[in-house]
Amino acid sequence: MTYTTMKPEQVQHFLDYLEYGQQFTVIFLTKDGEQRQYTGKLVPSENRSQYVAIDTEFGFKKFNVNNVLSIVEVVL
Repeated sequence: MTYTTMKPEQVQHFLDYLEYGQQFTVIFLTKDGEQRQYTGKLVPSENRSQYVAIDTEFGFKKFNVNNVLSIVEVVL
């Protein structure tokens, strides 16, 4: 199956305008090609170059901005 990923600039733009503490959900491909989904909050003062760290209910996780399929704000 072929997936279309978002441009890294689009992902960074989304993250730049995310309010502090705002939850978001990201769906991305792992380096093995597996699709994965995380919901959480940005880790404060994390350097967001290629890998982005988020705080999820399962602990801290990272995803690669080059492999994002979808990223959306969680509206409560």
